[in-house]
Amino acid sequence: MYDEEYEDYMSLVEEASCESAHPWKDEDWEPRAVANAKAYAAKHHYSWPPGLNDFDHRWEEEHN
Repeated sequence: MYDEEYEDYMSLVEEASCESAHPWKDEDWEPRAVANAKAYAAKHHYSWPPGLNDFDHRWEEEHN
């Protein structure tokens, strides 16, 4: 089942894994995606804004 909040969260967290995305500014990204990603992060008690290693942590959680 497609989860738009999850997809937007993972997409933005992947973007945040690049040092060039920091300092993170929500306004640099598509507002709908940011809103979805923030909602997903809040539901799962993940920090926002995303950090450099967050994508690796989420990937490991899903695949272990």
